[in-house]
Amino acid sequence: IPGTVASAFYPELFRRGGSDVEAHHRLSSLQLRLMSVIGLMMTLPLSLYARWWVSTLFGTEWVAESGQALRIVAWLVLLQSFNFPMADALTTLNLQHRRVYVSVTALLLGTVLYLGLSSRYGVIGAAWAAFSTELFMLIGFTIANPRGFVTLIPNVAKLLRTTILGLTAWWLCAQLTQSVWLGMLVFIICIPLIEMAQTKIPPATLGQTLKRHIKMMKRPSI
Repeated sequence: IPGTVASAFYPELFRRGGSDVEAHHRLSSLQLRLMSVIGLMMTLPLSLYARWWVSTLFGTEWVAESGQALRIVAWLVLLQSFNFPMADALTTLNLQHRRVYVSVTALLLGTVLYLGLSSRYGVIGAAWAAFSTELFMLIGFTIANPRGFVTLIPNVAKLLRTTILGLTAWWLCAQLTQSVWLGMLVFIICIPLIEMAQTKIPPATLGQTLKRHIKMMKRPSI
């Protein structure tokens, strides 16, 4: 899903990257914000209800170890929601060589971590290896981008507030009912509402903004 969303921004990022760096930065920040919110909406239900997901899909005999592994792996979705726009920003600014350097280094690091951690700690070790590799890529892409920290840090700060408020709403709901479906619904409803409240954008204005950007993305590049 993060890759699918990222592909929608790609043509417009390329167009702006070659003509208007400031506009490119704004669009890249929008892409990062949108994708991170979607990633958070997927990550929290997967991580918090990891044992339920494993039990439902594979049976209770898989819960003990696989449930803990899924709790870790679920955060890869959020990390990838950051990594895709940060990597695309490099490519569309004609800095793809930096993206390659980071990716190759991450590949080598990931290979070492997978071999070392999985052989020692099994599936849990492999899950931490995957998490560490994605985190390394995020740090690398951020450092490689001249405006990486300016793009990343404000969005991370806002997403952290959204996470805290979303978890608070989930916790209050959990005091009233143990329903898994209702708990997941809290995240799906609350996280977008919290984001809109933080950005102070009315729903109608948000819809118009998204439509405008979609039209811009559909417009052929010159």
